[in-house]
Amino acid sequence: MVSAFLIPFRETLEASLIIGIILAYLYKTDNRHLNGHVLAGAGLAVLASLVTAVLFNGIAGGFTGNTEKLFEGVTMLAAAAVLTYVIFWMATQTQFTQRIEHKVNEHLATGKGLGLAAMSFFAVYREGVETVLFMGATLFAAEGNASLLLSGLGVASAILIGFLIFKTALRFQLKTIFNVTSILLILFAAGLTAHGVHEFQEAGVLPTPYGKVWNTNNILDEKSTIGTFAKALFGYNGDPFELEAVSYFAYIVLVAGLYLHGVKPQRAEQRTAAKAKTTPKG
Repeated sequence: MVSAFLIPFRETLEASLIIGIILAYLYKTDNRHLNGHVLAGAGLAVLASLVTAVLFNGIAGGFTGNTEKLFEGVTMLAAAAVLTYVIFWMATQTQFTQRIEHKVNEHLATGKGLGLAAMSFFAVYREGVETVLFMGATLFAAEGNASLLLSGLGVASAILIGFLIFKTALRFQLKTIFNVTSILLILFAAGLTAHGVHEFQEAGVLPTPYGKVWNTNNILDEKSTIGTFAKALFGYNGDPFELEAVSYFAYIVLVAGLYLHGVKPQRAEQRTAAKAKTTPKG
């Protein structure tokens, strides 16, 4: 499923970009002897993320009945909320590289490699925790039908892009990549929101006063191969209750509208800044 590829790809790309920027700056400032601290921090973060995944799965597997539905519903809504924050946070990072380099400079000024190790650890571990949460919610929404192979390909693709950006002269349109994936993730988060509402309804926490809004399973069965794909990526539901449908479309209208409204002014600012740099003074 695309979500099994997209989420690890997006999160790993952010982590690899941060690590790549740190290593590139250490190279530029002739501090390559500190590379080991950065890589050690990143490696420990990967291990910590795997431990977190095991603990999460252990906790999730310990619930049954309505408690299980409530846990899945909370996980889905929490994942949608964090994912929304991540989408908007990345959209506002106009000086991403400069901010990271400034933090590296602060650690270099103290002469402590431990600070760089901690910086890389928390940068990677944050993405790892987000991946665990998002993939856990994906598994709940897709009823366990997620591909570890696609997740691995997503991680490998992101690492490859990070390597090509910071080890060669190749330049990607990163803003385009993040904008496209952000739109897909907005649809995915809308699906998580609707699925979370559904779990609360099944647990009896939320009402279902009007029943099913529509039933399109005779056209596209949500349990079919294509239906399962659409369910995991876009939150497709062949027979949703009214609150599910309302929450799904309300999320898309609100979040997509705010995102697109924020991206346009940002592009205008970037064009103005670029024009100012190329305009001769005097």
